[in-house]
Amino acid sequence: MKESRIFQVKIGNEEQLATKNLVKGTEMYKEKIVRVNGEEFLEWNPYSCKLAAAIRNGLQILPIMKNFRIICVGATDGSTISHISDIVGSKGSVFVIDSNKNKKSFLNKLAASHKNIISVSDNPHEQLYSTSITEKIDVLYVDIPQLDQTELAIQKYGSLLKTRGFLMLAAKKDDNPILENDVVGWLAEQRAGLNKIRVLINKLKPQFQVLQEINLGLNYTMKPPFHKSHVFILAQYLQKDNDC
Repeated sequence: MKESRIFQVKIGNEEQLATKNLVKGTEMYKEKIVRVNGEEFLEWNPYSCKLAAAIRNGLQILPIMKNFRIICVGATDGSTISHISDIVGSKGSVFVIDSNKNKKSFLNKLAASHKNIISVSDNPHEQLYSTSITEKIDVLYVDIPQLDQTELAIQKYGSLLKTRGFLMLAAKKDDNPILENDVVGWLAEQRAGLNKIRVLINKLKPQFQVLQEINLGLNYTMKPPFHKSHVFILAQYLQKDNDC
């Protein structure tokens, strides 16, 4: 997929994904900065970011555009949030649902330099609609290891999506032993690991149309797999806005 929002830059002897750096001179997770003709680009490492891995493995639609409003739940590693921030630009918004106290200092640092990133406390007693997020959003991005918590996050924040808005979901498969030297066994293991994902997808179908599933346990460049235990799901919200 070739997009004007995503760039290819030369790092060493290889072409790597990159986004145009929204805040020049800053890097948040030790990614490489590449300068070309006065423009500054941040390396987008698919081993650090599941969204980049999904792009590498054939994501057909990247539903993140300039000026979009995005909610990110669980993706507090900095890599994903930083690159989404680059794409939506200064007039877009990236609302990060912050439930991990250990990540708060890092998230505050990221939000301090990127004014389009807003940290939102995940308080079950707080009415989210009347606080930071007062308008419908374009994309909900969820990356939580526990599938039951993933379901809860989709239930809680999915209703904030615009009609035909997008859900981007990095879901963890069953944990199975990795078979290093048995290709046939490894492929069987990959299929078996999708059982939980199938159950989750069936639960999504009443509200979402699933557009694409990408196994991040594969790497078509014959290098080590990007994220052995994860599948990336792209879906579109079917419910109508209440205010339409």
